Order: sequence, then structure tokens, then C-alpha cells
Amino acid sequence: MVDNIAAKKRIRQLKDKLQQSGIDAALLFQARDIFYYANTSQPSALLIPADSPPTLFVRRALDFVRNETTISDIVDGGSLVLIKNRLYDYGIKKGTLGIEKDVISAGLYEKILESFTSFEFSDISSEILKQRMIKDEHEIELIEHACTIFEQEHRTVLEYLRPGVTELEISAEILRTVRRNGSDEVVFRRNLGTPFPLSGVLVSGANTDKISGLAMTVTGVGTGPALPWGSSDRKIEKGDMVIFDTGPNYSGYQADCARTYSVGKPNFELKEKFKLLSELYFYIIDGIRPGQITGDIFKRAGDMARKMRMDQFFQGHGNQRGTYIGHGVGLEIDEMPYIFLNDRETLVENMVFTIEPKFMIPGWGAVVLEDTMLLTDKGCRILTPVEQKLFVV
Repeated sequence: MVDNIAAKKRIRQLKDKLQQSGIDAALLFQARDIFYYANTSQPSALLIPADSPPTLFVRRALDFVRNETTISDIVDGGSLVLIKNRLYDYGIKKGTLGIEKDVISAGLYEKILESFTSFEFSDISSEILKQRMIKDEHEIELIEHACTIFEQEHRTVLEYLRPGVTELEISAEILRTVRRNGSDEVVFRRNLGTPFPLSGVLVSGANTDKISGLAMTVTGVGTGPALPWGSSDRKIEKGDMVIFDTGPNYSGYQADCARTYSVGKPNFELKEKFKLLSELYFYIIDGIRPGQITGDIFKRAGDMARKMRMDQFFQGHGNQRGTYIGHGVGLEIDEMPYIFLNDRETLVENMVFTIEPKFMIPGWGAVVLEDTMLLTDKGCRILTPVEQKLFVV
């Protein structure tokens, strides 16, 4: 629950950005953004004028909204006519409206253009996401709690990972664990066409070096072309390496964590590859401090992988190598800051993000470490309460 003080501070910060950019009002439709400013996920539109109080236009579940939201001005109905009339009430009959162009549909955008003919439109998605990437104390507590759910999922993997059991059977037990430990039922993701299963991605053996879809690297093969990533009906075999990557969600806030397992005693190559990965992982996080540029962190990690002679397998293989080493988490599982090759965001305290190095070798498999961490004035504080080691079952 976001209190009134925190909500007003968030809205004030957005208003300041609107005024600096010459934008007369923000008009938000995306549920995660509305939740951030208004503490409700019910079907709504949120109008935030630069110089006037915000208004929440509610399409359904008005009783829920009244009990949840921190917005005092609530309108029963969400039509664009009602929104335009409220703008007129504030004397805003022309100018610039800020909208979330990265997520609204083409159909909605056309209706907005038809309804607000005297306005120009500016994309404010980036400004909203930049505001969201710096977490307050309450948000950090929720993300840290989500990380404790990963600890329970990890214990479930250790309990059920055995030869003869399928990836899907273990995944089903993980899902039971996630829900019993209070995770929300949805992994929130802003990207189009990349749903992420609540049970995570558990892949084994030959499936560990498969790369499918857009926004992941270790993906598995899923159950077929309708959703070709995630767990499959492959049976676990003795000697398999297994990767489990998951994004538990607690009270709307995501974590993102992954570990590597060996079914039976690991062979020499697996131990050596994981040892190199562990060295790379701690080399990356030990060097992260406020003030650094995100792209420089990726380059530093790539340079170390090159020194290890593992660069051709770093973050993927062939023409499917990823150009990332981590990403922000919060109200969605992939959000700013993006620790990508060409990204130029400056890291500041109270950002929460993942670091996720991996080596993926075609025909052999993959090793992965991923943790959710908080950036403090002294560096990274790992929020994931599970040791960073190769687990043997």
C-alpha cells in the first residue's frame, strides 16, 4: 500500500518533469504506471495536469478504487470526452499532452488523436520509467520479500529434481510453492509478445543452450510453437545440468533470480565453467558503484569474459548473443536501468537491478547466476537469500 505522502511525492516529481518539458498534462492508461501514482490497478485513466490536481477516471470497480486509491478526485467513467471536459475545466484547451506511446494500442492512439484535435502529443514513457527506477524504502522491502519467495522455489527444485522427473512436473511443484508463499499470479512485463511464466523457466540437459523468443537468453523449448520457451516434457537424466530462472512477484513488485544445478556429481567441465562464471559474477558486482554508466559495466564484463577466453559464449552464442548483463526490476520484471552495451544511464543509489552473467555453449549447455540487488553508496547489496554456487542434487 502506497501512503498518501509517497503518492503525492511521486505525482509532484512527475509534475516537475512536465513543467520542465513544456507539457500541459500527462494522460496515463498503463496499469503499472497508474498503480505507481494512484495505488490502484483497476481499469482507469489517470490525468495529471502540470499545474492542477490529478483526476482518476474509473471504467469499472469503482468501490474497489475508492478503498484503494490515494487520488482524491475520482470520476465514475473513463471516456475520452470526460477527460477532455476535465482539461477544459482547468482551462487547458490546447497544448501538449504526455502519453505512454510505448504501450498504448494503435486503436486507442487514433481515438486520442480524434478526441484531442487541438493538442500535440509527447511520449513520456521514458520519464515515467526513469522515475520508477529509483526505489523508495517501501518498494525495496517488497522486492526483498519477493526474493525470499525465490528461496522457497529453490528449495522445491532441490527436493524434486531427480532423474526420471520431467521439467514440467518440477515446474508444477514450483508453481505450487510460489502461490503458497504469497506471490501474485502474474509476472508483469512491459514488452510485447514475451509472457514470462510465474513458475519460471526450468530447463535441463540439451535444452539449456536453446535460445527462443525476444527478451530472454536461457529459454528452453516450452511445450510447442504456441509458447516455445519454458519447461518441456523432457525427462531429467543423471548427469544433467539444470537451470532455473524465475521472477516471483510480491504485492506488485518483481524479483528476478537464477541458479544452476547438477543432477549427480558434476563433471570436470561443468565445475570449471561454473568456477569461471562465479569469478565473472563477483568481478562485475564488486566493481559497481553509483555514478557508473550502464554500458560501461557491460563492456567491463565482456572484457573479463574475453580474458577468460569465454567471450564467444558470453550471454549466448552465435548471432543470438545478448548485449546485456542485467536490468532493473520493480513493478515490471524488465525495466530501467538497462545494463546494456549501448545504454548510457548513470547508476544512482536505490536503484534495484539484476546482474545475470551466463556462458552458453552449443551442444554442451549453459551455466547461469542471477541475483536481484540494491545499489547503495558502497556498492551492490545482494537481496537474493540463496548462495551463489553450483548446487548438486
